[in-house]
Amino acid sequence: MTEYVAASTPENGRWAVAAGWAQGRGAWGGLVIAALLRSAETLITDPAQHLRAVTGQFLAPIPVGTIDVPARVLRVGSATTGVRVDAVEESGTVLATLTGVWGGDRAPDVDPDYAMWGELTCPEADSWESVPVVAIGPPLGPEFGDRLTFRPISGYPGQGVPSTLGWVGVPGAGADDRFDAAGLVGLVDAWWPGAIAIVGVGHPMGTISFSAHVVCDPGAISGAEPLLHEGFVTRAHSGFSSEVRRLWSANGQLLVDSIQSVAVIR
Repeated sequence: MTEYVAASTPENGRWAVAAGWAQGRGAWGGLVIAALLRSAETLITDPAQHLRAVTGQFLAPIPVGTIDVPARVLRVGSATTGVRVDAVEESGTVLATLTGVWGGDRAPDVDPDYAMWGELTCPEADSWESVPVVAIGPPLGPEFGDRLTFRPISGYPGQGVPSTLGWVGVPGAGADDRFDAAGLVGLVDAWWPGAIAIVGVGHPMGTISFSAHVVCDPGAISGAEPLLHEGFVTRAHSGFSSEVRRLWSANGQLLVDSIQSVAVIR
């Protein structure tokens, strides 16, 4: 957990993109998301406001090295704060951009309780303890794959199905380690696209647009226990696919609900 957090933590508006976290020609998208969110969080002055929603675009790969990640407040309302942060290379070109909305708890006396809302149920899956860890690093997998643990259940590359399912975790996390919102949202991008489960690894792919809703208290989620990843392609057209991704806790609680646009590079 410490390594993941350290690699995605900017200082004074500058982010040192470390080696070992690449996905293709640039840094893993989940690490970029986490780093930009951590930069944006420095402008949240109300401790009662927590990350609720994030949307962003990946415009170009972010290479190893130091890059500017300036954040600016878009608006401070009575209950929410909007912040935008960009990843900007030395020439001034924006390589990625992200907007987050932080908000305080609302309407606590709603009936029925919020836990009763929604129709989604956690997919059936073997317990993480019974699913073996599979190495996802080079040469077939991305470089950052060595920094996480993957326990695939279905949707292996080239399996020919439009969905993926498996457990993902952060190695080295202890029972007292807890997620923050940035780390949790970054992790929803850890799994390979469902499109790769359809056609295999022969077609490089990359996320160009990302959005996520945080529907839990990240601080209540232990980093020591893997999370269940669920993903599926909803539609593809002309080299772009729309994919839903979700993270569930081991006890079946939905944590992050996300949708991405994935481009087939060739």
